[in-house]
Amino acid sequence: MPTVDVFNVKREKVGSLALSDEVFGAEVKEQLFYEVVKAQLASQRQGTAAAKERAAVSGSSKKLYKQKGTGRARQGSLRAPHHVGGGQAHPPRPRDWSYRPPRKVRVGALKSALSLLLKEGRLIVVDKLGFEAAKTKQAAGVLKTLSDRKKTLVVDGSTNENLKLSLRNLETALFLPPEGVNVYDILRHDTLVVSQDAVKALEARCLKLEERAMQPESIIRRPILLTEKANRLRAANQIAFEVHRGANKIQIRDAVQKLFKVTVTDVHTMVYRGKDRRMGRGVAKLQNWKKAVVTLKAGDTIEFFDESGESKESLESCRSRPSSRRLPRAVSIRCSTPATSRRPSPSAACWTSRRARAAVTTTAASPRASVAVVTSSATASSTSVATRPACRPASRRSSTTRTARAASRCSTTSTARSATSWRPTASRWATRSSPAATRTSSRGTRFPCASSRSAR
Repeated sequence: MPTVDVFNVKREKVGSLALSDEVFGAEVKEQLFYEVVKAQLASQRQGTAAAKERAAVSGSSKKLYKQKGTGRARQGSLRAPHHVGGGQAHPPRPRDWSYRPPRKVRVGALKSALSLLLKEGRLIVVDKLGFEAAKTKQAAGVLKTLSDRKKTLVVDGSTNENLKLSLRNLETALFLPPEGVNVYDILRHDTLVVSQDAVKALEARCLKLEERAMQPESIIRRPILLTEKANRLRAANQIAFEVHRGANKIQIRDAVQKLFKVTVTDVHTMVYRGKDRRMGRGVAKLQNWKKAVVTLKAGDTIEFFDESGESKESLESCRSRPSSRRLPRAVSIRCSTPATSRRPSPSAACWTSRRARAAVTTTAASPRASVAVVTSSATASSTSVATRPACRPASRRSSTTRTARAASRCSTTSTARSATSWRPTASRWATRSSPAATRTSSRGTRFPCASSRSAR
């Protein structure tokens, strides 16, 4: 850990200060200086340079003379770039020159600059920089006493107004608060004069920027377990995860190794475009999401479920974090049940649970009736899942829609409200049920399961 002497304004040693090795003892990388200073100078450009092209110059667009027969070179317009007063070819246009280097580059360059000043002996730590009044002459005398170099950068708290006003009129000095210290100003000054409090603020700032890096818990969003492709990957000792879109392969590898205590040999990533979803009358686009396929070392495994079928803490930590995209409810149901257990379709279980809750709510006034309704609902749900329903929709739909509508139409519950009874059923959903189970409206539309609708 480096140590530096602490002086007062008269250049008298009053103590010593231990500096952070991570901030003031870092490796000096001059390439980072170039990248950060170039970006900082580019961001200072106004970008207002502009000139007129031939379409923006005032003047006639008439052809000067005919194409042939004059013996002169052909001319098309007086506003051409080769004419005096014409427009400029490929003129500059207003633009934004600023760009932002990566965070690690900016933090590394700042640490390298502070470490370079300490190694070269151009860092002076003062116990206190305070003036009773704003006096430029007094400030110039203090800086001359502390250092005989020409240009000085003074760093202290932003609340020190007297020091700020005293240095404002000096050409060879610049005042900056700890949060405003940058690589360009450090390198273009010969000496850095900083107070003790400002040193602690600089260390806290650099370490805080490091902590802003993505943590393993934020990189790994959730495991992708119960899909056909995930089963094939698991057989090859590979596991798929939904990861942060800004994470690279190295960060994903380190996060998996830290969270699950395994060794990762290979990582493949892919970005999926968000799908379009119906939102009322409009269409909304889901966010893009990133998938990573991680290959584990031979002999290493990741168990997401214990012997009882309950999800382990590693899976719960992944599921507790918000996902980058909206997931269907069936996915969360699949993640809460072991992959090896045989069970009915998740979509059917989801819809039948809704019907059971609706039945309990409808018949809450009669305890005996509510028990019967729950029993009949459970029986109907098990019957609809285990056996093939007697009625099916005429048009093909998704598996979730077919299972849900079949369960609602084939239920024998007479008091429960159907889960899909609120939908306006059209003629394309005509069923092959008996005439007693259907009725015809004034417009001739056929409604299946009329017995459950009439119970309302």
